[in-house]
Amino acid sequence: MAKLLNFVAFQVCWFACVLGAANGMGWLGAVAVAVFLAAHCALHRRGTGKADLVLALSLVGVGLVSDTLLSRFGWLSFDTGSKLWLVPLWMPALWANLGLTLRHSLSWLRGRYLLGAALGAISGPLSYWGGARLGALELHTDLVSSLVALALAWSLAMPLALFLEQRGAPASSPTRP
Repeated sequence: MAKLLNFVAFQVCWFACVLGAANGMGWLGAVAVAVFLAAHCALHRRGTGKADLVLALSLVGVGLVSDTLLSRFGWLSFDTGSKLWLVPLWMPALWANLGLTLRHSLSWLRGRYLLGAALGAISGPLSYWGGARLGALELHTDLVSSLVALALAWSLAMPLALFLEQRGAPASSPTRP
């Protein structure tokens, strides 16, 4: 039941980020993820809470680098109204959101780096494409090139996320779920 709630919270936050951004309220997703993060850490304070917080913040860094590079190379863009080179706040919030699932609803991926790479190569581009279809961002160049760039980025980012999750796991957590 806890894994299902984790998955549902992840989905709610994803939609808050994307639909908020699409409707000029990019802050909405960041607030939703912050609430999820606080509630998650409070519920897991005796277990994985601290490690989940560190993982979520680590993935914010990964996401800032990845999405900023993808944006700078012209594969995606955001209507932020600003000329700053960083991505909007709701994008790193999505990466933190992902970090909150890796020990919970996505725990079955633990240590499965090749499967993580394959899943990232498929689900990453689909997520961005869905966000683009909902109006939160734009995919550029031509759609296929953008999706290929996203697939490559996510085929690296997901195993890195899994590595960071396993490296920061609490001492009492098992090797496999």
